[in-house]
Amino acid sequence: MRNACKNINSFQLDDCILYTSCHPCLMCLGAIYWANIKKVVYANSTADVGRLKFVEKNSDEILYEDISNSFQNGKVKF
Repeated sequence: MRNACKNINSFQLDDCILYTSCHPCLMCLGAIYWANIKKVVYANSTADVGRLKFVEKNSDEILYEDISNSFQNGKVKF
């Protein structure tokens, strides 16, 4: 994404498709939203990654579930 922004001299990648090996984590998802990317194509789901023991089992699913709650009901208080 950084190289794409540099090549087109813009922080907006709204005409781009992002191809990645895995469903984006929340940190990457934030960058995707900020860059205004409209489509992401990925090869592996978070469940696939969990089965590969790449990350702690179900950690991404826990984060996605928690973020879908309102800020008042989530595990992190704001």
